[in-house]
Amino acid sequence: MANSLVKGEKKQPSFSVFLTQDAIKKKINEVIGGKGGQRFMTAILSAVTNSPALQECESMSILNCAFLGEALNLSPSPQLGQYYMVPYKKKDRNGNVLAVIAQFQLGYKGYIQLAIRSGYYKKINVIAIKEGELKHFDPLNEVIEVEIIQDEREREQAKTIGYYAMFEYLNGFQKAKSCYTGFYEWKNFFQTGEMRFCKVDERFSMPCKIYPKSLNTVRQKDSRLRYIPLEDIAAHIKEDACLLIDACWRTPLQVEYMAKMGLYRMLEESVSRYGHKIPEGETPAEMFGLSGQPLKAILKTNPSWGEVETYRKITENQKNADVDVFCRLYQKSGYHMRLPELARYLSLQKIENYLEKQEKLRPEVPEDRRADMILGDWLDYLRDCQKLGYDMKEDRILRPKDLGTAHEETAVLAKEKEQEITREGIPKRAKEAQKYAWEQDELLIRPIATLKELVAEGTKLKHCVAGYASSYAEGRCKLFCIRKKSAPDTPYYTLELGRNDKLIQCRGYRNDVENGYKMQEDVRKFVDRWMSKVVNKKKKERIKVNAA
Repeated sequence: MANSLVKGEKKQPSFSVFLTQDAIKKKINEVIGGKGGQRFMTAILSAVTNSPALQECESMSILNCAFLGEALNLSPSPQLGQYYMVPYKKKDRNGNVLAVIAQFQLGYKGYIQLAIRSGYYKKINVIAIKEGELKHFDPLNEVIEVEIIQDEREREQAKTIGYYAMFEYLNGFQKAKSCYTGFYEWKNFFQTGEMRFCKVDERFSMPCKIYPKSLNTVRQKDSRLRYIPLEDIAAHIKEDACLLIDACWRTPLQVEYMAKMGLYRMLEESVSRYGHKIPEGETPAEMFGLSGQPLKAILKTNPSWGEVETYRKITENQKNADVDVFCRLYQKSGYHMRLPELARYLSLQKIENYLEKQEKLRPEVPEDRRADMILGDWLDYLRDCQKLGYDMKEDRILRPKDLGTAHEETAVLAKEKEQEITREGIPKRAKEAQKYAWEQDELLIRPIATLKELVAEGTKLKHCVAGYASSYAEGRCKLFCIRKKSAPDTPYYTLELGRNDKLIQCRGYRNDVENGYKMQEDVRKFVDRWMSKVVNKKKKERIKVNAA
């Protein structure tokens, strides 16, 4: 399929126009709603407007990134650095760009925010160390001495030589970590075209490309590289020599296998700075998790790591899955993870045939998104059929004539059944957890008793506890409400216990954003005493009974 973004056959509407579509507005209101929806749209539009690279991305991929950021209660503003929407080019096996997709990447400041909200951290910080600031560093005791440049403008322009991070738990435990790039003497590695060793870890480190004249020098420096066809690798992939040599140095046998089998796509992915780690198997079968004819067939296509892994999962249900059909399906859909689950029910050929028929029934959907939408709806439909207890061996169930209509019908029925199970299950779980009810001083804690009460809890406190209804009803977690004795019917805090009665989270109004995502001090002390005197005590009693 031709790349519309590159060749200009089709031009997608701007992101601002995309947001004005009724269907998109409805989706945003369903997920966020009210004034929050308008705030969300303004924030994400601002982030896209200030980034020319993002403006080339598919609008829906940007929106999905923003939904994930909103679910984590993080800002899309690049200035804050909490998370980033990074453009990635989706290519076919010939290297042609099919689309540009935005992917969610959490920034270190986002990690800090999430850590703070956990309620376990007293202090957490990261600082860049500039040239001339480091006076002393003791790696054994994790003690660092720096003299910070006071002039902010001067400090901003100074060269960064490393980073220092530390955290402290509420219980007093501390940990620090430094990354001092000065140890590696990067300033000495300017463009020379020569092969040189890194003084610290004794591996090659070069900012140049591999040139024919330097290959013999590489082999002379390390015998592990003697049998690797570096000429062929260098001719097929365009990566820094230091990254290529590092990969060869770490896994010489595996790189040799891959090069001699012509697996240059996988090699290039592995050699890239954030690439796939090469497995350390002694044979190709151990490396790729495949053997026999399936292994030979997939490797002949010069696959990516993603293709091999997806095909391997499919062979768990279809031992000799048709590779040609698989490659067509993989290239057609961006949601490759759905294929193995579909392959549990139908052969790849039947999946392809059904997909083609359903595509003809969806002419209103853009061609480049049609397959993804159908596969997504199909998998959702099959999951709903399972929930409803349908016979998953019947072809009329697996491949309904009109997937769109069938999906809508089963979605309603599955939702009704889920609500029924949840409505009946929560009171049972509340009764089981009643033994954890406790009160002290001005506060009390008890299990949330009904679905209605759970929804009211989330609505009043402006957090997402209602989304945990199914998990609570099915026993995957326990949910409690913390109330003031003076106002026992007014939500104050909501607490979750996970498996083995581990404290997962305790949230107040809007997740305590105004308090730095930390519990109020009275609540924190109350929860600590409750965990010690009630929860852990019950856990010990349970262990004794099981041991007896």
